[in-house]
Amino acid sequence: MELLLFIVLVFLCFAVAWQEVRIRKEKIHNQQLIQQAKVLTSNLQKSEHSSEAKSRYLSGISHELRTPLNVIMGYAQILEQQEDNPNQIQIKLIRQNCEHLNHLIESLLEFSAMEAGKLKVQKELLNLPELIKQLSYMFQNMAEEKGLTFNVSCPDYIPEWVKTDRQRLRQILINLLSNAIKFTEQGAVNIKLEYRSQVVKFTIEDTGSGMKAEDMDKIFQPFKRLKQHQKHTAGTGLGLPISKLLAELLGGELQVSSQWQQGSQFILKLMLSPQSAPTETNEVPSPLPLTNKQLNILVVDDQKAHLDLMAAVLKTLGHKSRQELNSTAALDLLANKKFDLLLLDINMPELSGWDLAEHIRTAGHQMPIVMLSGNARDQVGSEQSHHQAYLTKPVQIDQLKQCLNQLTQSQDVTQEEQSLAESQTHPISLSKSQQATLQSMADIGHISGILKKIEEWRQQQQIGRHSFNRLKSAANSYQIQRIKDLLNHAQN
Repeated sequence: MELLLFIVLVFLCFAVAWQEVRIRKEKIHNQQLIQQAKVLTSNLQKSEHSSEAKSRYLSGISHELRTPLNVIMGYAQILEQQEDNPNQIQIKLIRQNCEHLNHLIESLLEFSAMEAGKLKVQKELLNLPELIKQLSYMFQNMAEEKGLTFNVSCPDYIPEWVKTDRQRLRQILINLLSNAIKFTEQGAVNIKLEYRSQVVKFTIEDTGSGMKAEDMDKIFQPFKRLKQHQKHTAGTGLGLPISKLLAELLGGELQVSSQWQQGSQFILKLMLSPQSAPTETNEVPSPLPLTNKQLNILVVDDQKAHLDLMAAVLKTLGHKSRQELNSTAALDLLANKKFDLLLLDINMPELSGWDLAEHIRTAGHQMPIVMLSGNARDQVGSEQSHHQAYLTKPVQIDQLKQCLNQLTQSQDVTQEEQSLAESQTHPISLSKSQQATLQSMADIGHISGILKKIEEWRQQQQIGRHSFNRLKSAANSYQIQRIKDLLNHAQN
């Protein structure tokens, strides 16, 4: 009996000791898990900080690149308009290469935005056969210049209207077709559409150099170039990575198959359900009459080269201008001299263009303000609307000309009082969410966004004809205050 009790006691002691060992092991394991979680969290935070730092760096370097590019491209545009210039061909080449550089900069910024998860898609109605027709026209000449055959196959059963991000889909197809022609020296480039179970399948084939098996996984990696293509490849190496990311952003997929020296095949699949045709066709507004009024314009920029360029551009357009290198000098000048319009650079030391615009409005000046920047994303930098238009560098002379015309053609009448009276007498009808959407765009002067959104609502019959026409007329004339008055007095 005593022996049995001794055995039981020994067993219990052993069990207790084993339990203590197991508990210590679990504590150590839990501590290891907690430490690993801390390391992972730390690495994630570092990765996020690194991504933000990279985005800020790319945004800053794009501004530094675009400033000299703007000067070169601006003078090229001025010289190109001189019909008697004997160097027209060379000048045209300069401008075209500037546009190419600008496209490369945009690609870098766009890839950075996608990596940071800041790029969003906008669903809108798209005429699919019309898009293919436009692409066919665009690339037919490009292929013929290289002696290639360009074939398009778009069957009748393809839905006419679908809903997707028009700009992003177009961008993907342009990237794929451009590459197909670039890497094909003889033979053909084909684009074929198929439709089944609400899935559109775009197939882009070429008879070009193709790819080796070991290189297939590299083509969707950013900044990668294949060895066999290094001799004749231009670009950043971002076209295909951007296309793949955009395809996934649209809820689809992009696949590739290829054989060395026998060509490549890219397949884009997207679910695009058929949509009803819009109830009415949006007519393109007729161009506004050009103003004959000579404007006195103040240009503020911390870059002397850009000031000299804008002086030359405005002189070409028939306007007078005054240039200032800093915001403080501009404010002092405005206290003693009147101007018809202001052109303000956003990225300036001490006082930015946004801050300068706010100071100008606080001082009671009401002339139109146009913001200029080398980064298109700078237009979200102001929470308040003190400006009437926004242009990116390199400045397109025709775009600047149209902007100045639209901003100044009605300056001789008291637009704000008339707009307010009209808004109160004949209010538009919008939902609260629609008002909030347009108000946020009006606050940053995002005219193109307002036009795009109201056209989308009109196509979907979410906004009446009267409201659509009133808003569209104000947006086409860059009348931010009139848009705000319409929104403030809108009926729900």
